[in-house]
Amino acid sequence: MMKKFMSASYDYSTRRKRRVALFSIISALEQISVAEEAYRNNIPLNQNHDAYDTVDYYICLLDEAIESLRSVYD
Repeated sequence: MMKKFMSASYDYSTRRKRRVALFSIISALEQISVAEEAYRNNIPLNQNHDAYDTVDYYICLLDEAIESLRSVYD
């Protein structure tokens, strides 16, 4: 599986192409974060505190990653 990934042809030859690729990754992470927030908001607090805390932690990690990636081109 890893061999197939490594053999894929990606063109990052210009700064613009690298920037577009980075913002595509950021967009995907933002969508994942929104989905996780929706999941977290549907967890009944009186039933599963651990699940809520775990998802909340993942959302924080995603948000930190997004901010770090945004700072690359700021």
